[in-house]
Parts: sequence; C-alpha cells; structure tokens
Amino acid sequence: MLCATHIDSGLPINIMPQDLTRHLVDKEICIEDIVHDYQRGGAKLIQELAQTYQEDCTAYQVALGKMRLVMRDVLARTRYHINKGVKQLKENSVAAAKKDWNDRQKALLGQLTEASQSVSV
Repeated sequence: MLCATHIDSGLPINIMPQDLTRHLVDKEICIEDIVHDYQRGGAKLIQELAQTYQEDCTAYQVALGKMRLVMRDVLARTRYHINKGVKQLKENSVAAAKKDWNDRQKALLGQLTEASQSVSV
C-alpha cells in the first residue's frame, strides 16, 4: 500500500505526526530554556537591587551618624549657653542679659545652619 503525501510538506502522512511531535517538543524545550533564562535574569536583577539598596542604606547611616555628632555638639553648646544665660540673668540686669542672649542665639543659629549644610545626606 502506498502512503498518501501531504500536499504542503511533501512528506508521507504517517511521518508527518512524528515530525510535528518532534517540532513541538523542540519548541517546548526552547520555551523552557527562555523561561529559565528570564528567571535567572530576574533573580540577578533582584540581587543587584538588594545590593544597591544595602549600599544606599549604609551611605545614609554614615551621613546620619555624622549629622548626629554635629547635632550633639550643637546641643551641648546650646545647653552651655542656656545655663550661662540663666546664670547671667540672675546676676546682671535684664536688658544686658537679653542683648547677650540674642547675640548668642544668632551665633548658635549660624553654627547650626553651617553644620547642617556641611553634612549632606
């Protein structure tokens, strides 16, 4: 018995299903490989994002640590000047103490502004 030939492919009809099956299996394997590559690429991207996030966090922590030291120094100086101002109020006239107090407050504000500008986050 002669096999009929498929019009488009020229292959015998009983060979065509085998070729189609083999072709579909090849395509499936190809698709699985592509999916696997994308999964690996996604995992790598997530790792890179996590590393960048960690580096940014470390940089912010260092900058905030510097700012904390500056702010502690400003706070200590402010406490000193407040205590000194209170003492002077008890000892001197109110007008002289008020002028001295205002002068020191301007100086402290300038130091605080300068300190906050010197540390960039």
